[in-house]
Amino acid sequence: QFLKQVVGLGQSQVVKMIVYLPSLLAYSIEDNMIPHLQWLKDLGLDDKQVVKVVSSSPGLLGSYSLKSNLEPKVNSLRQAGLADSQIVNMISAQPALLGYSSKRLEERIGIWTNRCELTEVSLAHAMILTDAVFAQRMTSIASTSSENIEARARSGRGTQKRCSLQPEQPQKGYSLHPQKPHQLVEE
Repeated sequence: QFLKQVVGLGQSQVVKMIVYLPSLLAYSIEDNMIPHLQWLKDLGLDDKQVVKVVSSSPGLLGSYSLKSNLEPKVNSLRQAGLADSQIVNMISAQPALLGYSSKRLEERIGIWTNRCELTEVSLAHAMILTDAVFAQRMTSIASTSSENIEARARSGRGTQKRCSLQPEQPQKGYSLHPQKPHQLVEE
């Protein structure tokens, strides 16, 4: 009843959440759900976004620690230069983002910001790709010529570019470095 009355979820949404995450029935309303819902709202999500996020990723109602898991992830996004409004848009667009490991998030931010302008849309899409697909799609970005980068700097547009994660045929094969996953290596 709490999920329907307080959160505003429909019956079918609650059923889907329980089927997806049966342990949701064991979550404490006071110790898990209320603090996690309040955290999402304090972050800036409106009621409609909260419904979308928790119905898509019910684990956000208590599977993850706020202090040791969710807050550090959001702080990593802030340190990467994203504003809270961008982080809210990212979480709303890809609720599963907060379920990825901090290591994965930080590695993707590191690779992405070294090559591209970081936006909430670009990073949200980068997060959901497998490592192999991410490395493949970063290939064309990594192969940007130094002349192109220098020309962008001279024109005042900066050295980073807006990048697309749409599949392209790579000129060279790249993969994630086994000891330094924030770097791409030529195969």
